[in-house]
Amino acid sequence: AGMVIVAINPVRQFKVARDTERQTHILALMNAVNANMSEHSGIFTCNGVVQDLPTTTLKLISSDQDGLDIRSCLVPAYLGELPQDPKTGRAYNTVTGYSTGYTLGISSTTGSLVLEAQGEVDARITVGR
Repeated sequence: AGMVIVAINPVRQFKVARDTERQTHILALMNAVNANMSEHSGIFTCNGVVQDLPTTTLKLISSDQDGLDIRSCLVPAYLGELPQDPKTGRAYNTVTGYSTGYTLGISSTTGSLVLEAQGEVDARITVGR
């Protein structure tokens, strides 16, 4: 049955697989951010310095771009490396920087931490805590 489903619409199946990978990535990122905050009494800390998390969602990208660079806050203590969007992200490179394809911020309505990804089957993939 699985072979028939893949044969019927392989493009959609690849999109579903990438969305599943995105969900896994944002859960790993959320766990890493929460672990950082747990270690520092509920305060997000980067290299010993308190870092305020944005009240609007910002892209997780290298500091030479407009967004939020938290790589040094999470790698290698909480993650081996920042995950990259399976379709658009690129591996971290010290010369060209990185763009994960994911966003992070504090929800203005709930006050909770929110990580998001742009999905291919589901429009938005969101995890909030």
